[in-house]
Amino acid sequence: MQLTLHTDRLILRPFELEDAQAMFDGWASDPEVTKYLTWPAHTSVEITKRIVLHWVADYDKPERLNFAIVLKESGELIGGIDVVGYLDDRKIPVIGYNLSRAHWGQGYMTEACRRVLDHLFEQGYEQVRIDAEVDNTASQRVIEKCGGVWFAVEEDERPLKGDRVWVNRYLVRPGQGPIERQHIWMGIDVDEPLQEIKPRLSAAERAAGITHSNLTLPLHISLKISFPAAGAREDALVEMAEEYFRSLKPFEIEVAGVEYHETIAWIRMKENDALNRIHNELNDRLYRGFGIPLHAYDKDFLFHTTLCLDEDPAKARAVYEVFKDVALPAILPARRFLIGASPDGSLGSYRVIRRVE
Repeated sequence: MQLTLHTDRLILRPFELEDAQAMFDGWASDPEVTKYLTWPAHTSVEITKRIVLHWVADYDKPERLNFAIVLKESGELIGGIDVVGYLDDRKIPVIGYNLSRAHWGQGYMTEACRRVLDHLFEQGYEQVRIDAEVDNTASQRVIEKCGGVWFAVEEDERPLKGDRVWVNRYLVRPGQGPIERQHIWMGIDVDEPLQEIKPRLSAAERAAGITHSNLTLPLHISLKISFPAAGAREDALVEMAEEYFRSLKPFEIEVAGVEYHETIAWIRMKENDALNRIHNELNDRLYRGFGIPLHAYDKDFLFHTTLCLDEDPAKARAVYEVFKDVALPAILPARRFLIGASPDGSLGSYRVIRRVE
């Protein structure tokens, strides 16, 4: 489809064959840009010309949306963004993008992505998927700013590169604002081995009249209670935690049973040397690097997976009564780690922004 869109600083227009040289020079030949793309860096402009020629021919297809990103002020071609495919019987478009390294960090891709998303929603699509490799934190930040909500991490094949990589998958829906990182929390993902109890937990919450469901997040073991993280340090803080979590080896945690404590029903875990060490190391890095102190609750929640948290003790007690005799797995694997964010720290407002294995 031949279509041109505009933003404050950008023109998103169809590619032309004459763009091949600028594309080759700007990003297609740059291994740093193509590191996270599905195709390798081009070794000659002739390769780029063949690709652009194919794109131009594809504009005859009504579903084909492929935009060259051009600076309004100078007319310079700086990147591309397109719908790379459709899922679920063509109900869900999938967006891909790339940007020349000279223009990283200036908000151009977020601006372009938001405009393409707006166009797709105007066409009646109810959700759009965007993927980013787990190591590509810059792209994940763009997706968060566009309102993307993480829903899975999966292995994906890159046939043109002959390898497989792990990618975070996100969905964006109309009216979904950017994920603000005013508050951060971190934990160990134990959602998968506890999948069987989740329908029962959801029913127990409804029966107890709980309005802020604990199931808005994956079931997890807390490593760091929610803390304020406003300012430019947020990206560095999240990157530090990601790097640390990737350095850890998987271990196991024994389940002790279900307990009730004041306004909380939880699954208690047996004390674990590895979990203690990780907790201490993480909090030490947060304090030394970012001045984030140890919270009074950090140790209290270290060996628990919360089933219900409510200001009304009777509601938490009701959920406990449902689960006190439920059979649970004896061992939970600790191999996935979660980082979440919230604009205000309120219950139910947190979204997962990183899942690290």
